[in-house]
Amino acid sequence: MHPFKRLLLLGRDQWRLLPLALFAAIMYVVSNSAVMWIVASFLTLIFSPDKAPSAQAFNGDWSNINEALKAFTWQVIGGGEPFDKIKRVSILILIIYTVAGASKFLQERTLALIEQRLALRVREKLYEHYLKQGLGFFHRRKSGELMTLLVSDAQTLNQNLTKVFGIFLRDPAIVILSFVLLAAISWQLLLLTLIIGPLAGFVIQTVGSSLKRKSTRLQRALEELTVLISERLNGVLLIKSSGTEQQEGQRFAAANQMVFKRSFKQRELDILGVPLTEVVGMAIIVAILLVGGYNVTQTGNMGSEDFMRFIVIMFSMLAPARSIANGWASLSIVTASGVRIFKMLDTDESLPQTTTPKPLLEAAQPIIFDNVSFSYDPALPEVVKGMSLEIQPNETIALVGLSGAGKSTLFSLLLRHYDPNSGTIRLGNNDIRDYSLTDYRRKFGVVTQETILFHDTVASNIAYGCETATREDVIAAAKLAYADIFIHQLENGYDTIIGDRGVRLSGGQRQRISLARAFVRNPHYILLDEATSNLDSDSEALIQRALDNMKNLQTLIVIAHRLATVRNADRIALIDQGKLIDVGSYDDLNNRCELFSRLSKQQFLS
Repeated sequence: MHPFKRLLLLGRDQWRLLPLALFAAIMYVVSNSAVMWIVASFLTLIFSPDKAPSAQAFNGDWSNINEALKAFTWQVIGGGEPFDKIKRVSILILIIYTVAGASKFLQERTLALIEQRLALRVREKLYEHYLKQGLGFFHRRKSGELMTLLVSDAQTLNQNLTKVFGIFLRDPAIVILSFVLLAAISWQLLLLTLIIGPLAGFVIQTVGSSLKRKSTRLQRALEELTVLISERLNGVLLIKSSGTEQQEGQRFAAANQMVFKRSFKQRELDILGVPLTEVVGMAIIVAILLVGGYNVTQTGNMGSEDFMRFIVIMFSMLAPARSIANGWASLSIVTASGVRIFKMLDTDESLPQTTTPKPLLEAAQPIIFDNVSFSYDPALPEVVKGMSLEIQPNETIALVGLSGAGKSTLFSLLLRHYDPNSGTIRLGNNDIRDYSLTDYRRKFGVVTQETILFHDTVASNIAYGCETATREDVIAAAKLAYADIFIHQLENGYDTIIGDRGVRLSGGQRQRISLARAFVRNPHYILLDEATSNLDSDSEALIQRALDNMKNLQTLIVIAHRLATVRNADRIALIDQGKLIDVGSYDDLNNRCELFSRLSKQQFLS
């Protein structure tokens, strides 16, 4: 289906406003055409008052539309002295043009509401689509690509839909009605127009096709620039530490220059389309002036009033014809952005969810990995191989192993960011795929090595994901995480804005905020992925004390290299190359497992 049709279907809940916009457009078209028709009578009164007919009684005969409309017009104008007629015509033109202006305002305001709501719906649809996707969707794409679609492409749609809707609802009707009036005045001159007219259509089609290609290239360049900006701003510490400001400035300048070139080429072609259309339109006008002037002055086949009226209507048709040309250009840009947006919306990498979820029990249940195997890509080796492990409620278990052994992947599988290629993960007696994904994940509190905080208050970051948390709950969780003391020392306490990614806090403070966020939900299971690996000894001691307080109250699953965390675990699961090597206490594994003993000496005691 054409992207523009899909856009219309996406905004079908706004179709109820279209009759109002259509009514306003019809009122504008009729009143605007009436003004153009009466202007010819006005010109006749000015330049040829002796040829202006007296008020005629319109007999209702429409067999000759041109003569009938002229008779009706002069009847409305009425008789009297020429200047009296001029005054009445002037007032009539002002009244009709006021109606036209009010109609245009109503039409464009109604369409603007439709367009803005449609753009709003596109952004909402894209963002909802992003949030529904699995974690692999984001790992396979650049964040800049997703941001460009959500911001730049959606804004491009918004800007150009305004032109497309307004132009194609109103201007084609003006052109059609003008053609009807022109045919009534002189079908011979209109035929001449139609012979030359296809040239304008060819120009419009050529420019529109080229604009569509250039718009696609521009959006790709913007996407690359957004990716560059996002990555470099996130890595500004590395850039400063490496002294590569100049190189990064040059890299940005090159990407920015590409955006400039493609943007200017698109704009250049967009600008070129208007004068090209005007030149073609003027060629038609000149041909009509020559032929019409010959008929008036040489053959007498056409009256001067009819010729003036034909010229006035023809010139008045140039503006809407030019708008239609611009509309085709805007439609090409809308199509290019629509193709990119709907290509993304048609990409579905979300995890399948059951339509009949089983209820989650209030009490904690054992977690069972049953012969689980997994690879991130079918073409790549498995990173988890035949994993079988049972974790008891309120147990503290540590996962240890070399980097790349598959420990963090087990967390991702347990949180159901991915589904296993084979085997099952059960919570109690049920496969975790049998539960509501949202309800299931709410049973977990997660603390990662790289702390994720938002540009918001301390309280909001702690309560994130727990809508029912009160201020008292937030404070209680902060106390459990040993964060309450330093929070009270901040400028505004729990209402202090901590900056983007919590940059106003130290690493230990950020990690304790993250731990408090895990505690405030009172989850059954807490997952800690090397949460203390980058902290100083004081911060690590506080977090370790907080974890000790939670021991036997919640199930703690910990990925750790620190001796204190490993020693305090009820059991330790040793993982190597995606396989479970052994499970036991620290002393048992140290005595019987050579790999664990070696890791203990190299990592835990270093």
